[in-house]
Amino acid sequence: MVSKDLKIKRAAVAAYFLIGGTAIAVWGVHIPEVERKLHITHSVIGSIILLFGLGAFLAMQAMGWVIDHYGSRAVTALGGSATGLGLMIPAFAASTLTLSIGIFLLGAAVGTLDVGMNANGVIVERAYHRSIFSSLHAMWSFGGIVGAAIGGFALAAHSPMWLTLTATGLIMAALSLALWGLLAPDKPQHKNSAETKAESKRENRKVLGMVVMIGFMACFAAISEGSAVDWSALELKTVLGATPAMAALGVGAFSATMAITRLLGDRLVDKLGRLAVVRFGALIASLGIAIAAFVPNQYAAIVGWAILGIGVSGIIPQLFIASGNIGEPSHAGRNMAKVFGLTYFGIMAGPALIGLLTNLMPLNHALGLGALLCLSVALASPILRSEKLNDKTV
Repeated sequence: MVSKDLKIKRAAVAAYFLIGGTAIAVWGVHIPEVERKLHITHSVIGSIILLFGLGAFLAMQAMGWVIDHYGSRAVTALGGSATGLGLMIPAFAASTLTLSIGIFLLGAAVGTLDVGMNANGVIVERAYHRSIFSSLHAMWSFGGIVGAAIGGFALAAHSPMWLTLTATGLIMAALSLALWGLLAPDKPQHKNSAETKAESKRENRKVLGMVVMIGFMACFAAISEGSAVDWSALELKTVLGATPAMAALGVGAFSATMAITRLLGDRLVDKLGRLAVVRFGALIASLGIAIAAFVPNQYAAIVGWAILGIGVSGIIPQLFIASGNIGEPSHAGRNMAKVFGLTYFGIMAGPALIGLLTNLMPLNHALGLGALLCLSVALASPILRSEKLNDKTV
């Protein structure tokens, strides 16, 4: 029987996932407005967005150490509040330079929130003694829907960008501070003496290869996930001749199946184990991308993107929680930060990689890279059986 107090802690950390997903989406829908306001091109905004990934990566590495020494509660609350306030910086940007600084800081804030809430989610799942991690990531997906709705309605009502982002950001910051005390407390397990610190570092060095491999698996899944978000509409429109409305269904189908499957994912993990969810999810995702990329029919392509959403939905959440259970507990935050950093690298670099491939081959063939990457994840999935993984829910 799960206690009421534990349910509250789960709801609190889930709210931070919702905040993160909402922030990313409400900013994303205003990117065209930023381009118009500052008179910059797609290539310039694309380069600036890479600074988001850099800020997130650097913040994650720093916050991993903080979590190991001081716990995840403060990091999560700080990240949530900073994310809300960070939305205001690009809203008031008056030049490419100030926008670049704002996006870097926003990325650092989201990176802080991401590593903090995932680390806290690991604590809550351990207390539950069953899988809940997939449902937490479902809240990020639903946050994307909420953020898109807020931004869409605001733009339709001709609300100024600064007003929308400021109001949304202040609400997020206030909510993050209010939820701070409801998060699950965690006791950092770093070692106090120089001798035990050195021993812990040596022991964790033994699992570094496993951490990096899981990080690249998450990176490959992120590139595949990004192929749907960034390229599905363009592929449907330019390669398969779909109308703009029909082309939008590619992203819609992918997003819907991923969110729904994440809600059901915890039951699958409890029944089949993490290894099966990652392995078969990767195989299903590979099939989905292959259908979308190589079947010359727009309806089949939409179904393919939907299948990708089903398959890829559980991969990153399960790899994230695995990274928090590798080797020395005193280094869990830093191990998670490495995996998250590689994941963000995939999110940021994936669209650019596929874009470069289009110089050598048609777009749909370039998207086939995702199928190969997902197959690689399936082949590498037996690493989750390793004795170095403290969580044996495989």
